Amino acid sequence: LVALDAATGGEVWRRRLARQIYFAPSAGSPLYAFGRVFVTTQGDARQEHHTLHALDARTGEVLWQAAAGSGFATPVLQGESIVVSSTDGRVIGFNPFTGEKVWTAKTGYGTYESSPVPFGDGLVMGSLVGILVGLAPTGAATATGLIPQDVAWRVHLGDGFLFARAAAAGERVLIGSLDGRLYAIAAPRPALPPRSDPPFRDLAGHWAAADVARMARYGLVSGYSGEGFRPERAVTRAEFAALLDRALGRRAAPEGFASLLADMDGHWAAEAVRALEARGLVQGTAGTDGRPAFEPDRNLTRAEAAVMLARAAGWEAAPEGFAGRLADLGGHWAAEAVRALEARGLVGGTPGPDGRPVFEPDRNLTRAEAAVMLWRLLAS
Repeated sequence: LVALDAATGGEVWRRRLARQIYFAPSAGSPLYAFGRVFVTTQGDARQEHHTLHALDARTGEVLWQAAAGSGFATPVLQGESIVVSSTDGRVIGFNPFTGEKVWTAKTGYGTYESSPVPFGDGLVMGSLVGILVGLAPTGAATATGLIPQDVAWRVHLGDGFLFARAAAAGERVLIGSLDGRLYAIAAPRPALPPRSDPPFRDLAGHWAAADVARMARYGLVSGYSGEGFRPERAVTRAEFAALLDRALGRRAAPEGFASLLADMDGHWAAEAVRALEARGLVQGTAGTDGRPAFEPDRNLTRAEAAVMLARAAGWEAAPEGFAGRLADLGGHWAAEAVRALEARGLVGGTPGPDGRPVFEPDRNLTRAEAAVMLWRLLAS
């Protein structure tokens, strides 16, 4: 898989994922979502080698791999799952952040290039026996909160192979067949079942409820047993580091990495903090003995969070010519990072004393703000 700079065509990174003798290594197109590239490589559905891969879009680093028998499939994002089809007729939904297989639907028909495509909130796909299959969301969420799909209808279109990917056009599904015909099928557009959001009782009516709910469904945030989410509670530096590391794919520090931080030994968040330190996303301040300290249990400020997020996204500054609206950054040490996030819609302001928006960079970050900022980063 090769990534090119869209402006210059220059190669940014290259990653070898599999070796294939008879065909191109991938017959499916890559999918970009959540700062990741999802791509398949060919493999027999009966074998357990990896055929679905999730890579960091900026670096090409492999975040996770899964056995799905999905070598001819193009991954799609539907119902909050990364969905692929297998050559033996299964349709499989994965958690995009962990690679966990969260649901499987069995169509009963083998398929190659006719990958699932979204139709409403459901999916449609062809088969090798001339049968078009429609899937719809079920009423029950998985343990992670993601909604699975299952077969809702089948239409037999003859004996021609349905190699083509279907296309949605209003209330119709269009698909070409190897028998030389283009078919238009009238079908109901499935809709997601109503959700019982928010998942925490103390988020009812809260401005951050929707983004916290999304993060919770993916397993990226959790609440306190019997206490809800506690959205206005301040976040410590260790807690935010753990959240950021989880959102970025739980990448451990390279073997042999020597941390400079003197106060992390034995801390519950040590692994996450060192993983971020190894990638240059966190740094320490001068400790009492002169060695850098991370101060993991100190509350994190909004400025510190902005700097960590800007580094994670690779945004050193706002685009040239951007005129920020935030009135209280002035010569603040984190001003460039905050403006870089503001320019891309990750942060905004609240009305200041004179009515102009302010960022309050030195105020402690709350759990609600942390979840929203992280979700905006992932969705950008």
